[in-house]
Amino acid sequence: MRLEEYVTHDAVELGRLVRDKIVTPCELAKLANTATCIVNKKLNAAVEIFDTPIIDSNTSLNAIFSGVPCFKKDLGTVIAGYGYESGSRLTTGVKSPITDEFSKHMLTSGLQILGRSTSSEFGASITTETFANGATRNPWNVECSAGGSSGGSAALVAAGAVPIAHTNDGGGSSRVPASMCGNIGLKTSRGLVSQAPNANELTSPLTSELCNSRTVRDTAAFLDIVKTNSLGEATVKGIHPAPSFLKQLDSTPRKYRIAFSCDNWGASPMDPHARSEVERIASILVGLGHNVESYKKLTLPTKRIV
Repeated sequence: MRLEEYVTHDAVELGRLVRDKIVTPCELAKLANTATCIVNKKLNAAVEIFDTPIIDSNTSLNAIFSGVPCFKKDLGTVIAGYGYESGSRLTTGVKSPITDEFSKHMLTSGLQILGRSTSSEFGASITTETFANGATRNPWNVECSAGGSSGGSAALVAAGAVPIAHTNDGGGSSRVPASMCGNIGLKTSRGLVSQAPNANELTSPLTSELCNSRTVRDTAAFLDIVKTNSLGEATVKGIHPAPSFLKQLDSTPRKYRIAFSCDNWGASPMDPHARSEVERIASILVGLGHNVESYKKLTLPTKRIV
């Protein structure tokens, strides 16, 4: 497979090509490494590229993401013996003593983890710019930010280095960089994805571990892999197994009532490019049969409600 072909496939399709023996995991790892080295010179999105990808040697060759290259954000989920520096100089050289449940699910899905992607320091900013690693740039315009706190993963996915990468989201850390880089970003409901065994303190259930990808089906397939609970969870999403999100893509979606606004953005008007994109998406949703309404002016109550 040539690099030009590799970058056109999503993770589900690459997994199928591996299962059909059209390409090998080793070939994909080499292609992803080559692509990462090319784009990372300008993007500064990778903290570390491992000498050998992390794989689960016991994974079935029929796994949905068999052999698919992936990066792990340098914050959140952990893998035993590998760095966990959280974008900070304070934690330089720290390695995790354990592999948590989320990472185990990633590996058993067939993903091979090539390295660690940049994060804002301890995930506390919506831009990925740190003293430890510098600024991560947007692949569409290197003069712009890739967002945060999962900016490294988002930039590598949008640039085509890997089709999917681990991210997490407390107050927008998956969704903000996804929106800025043109990816799919999602924060799941609390308790749907495992936080065991070490992320069950007061604030961690507010965070959702998931991914950035370039296709909805990749995110749906990834969510199917990690939507399990384990012993010691602080928050559990019911007792019944969730349906397959990937299979639900074959169902006709409901028609929704959707509101959007291009006004009331504070002292400055919305950027013209952002406005045109919001209006373009609204037009697409209308074409799909949804009830889309534009709110021109926000009306605030003039009297106390309580």
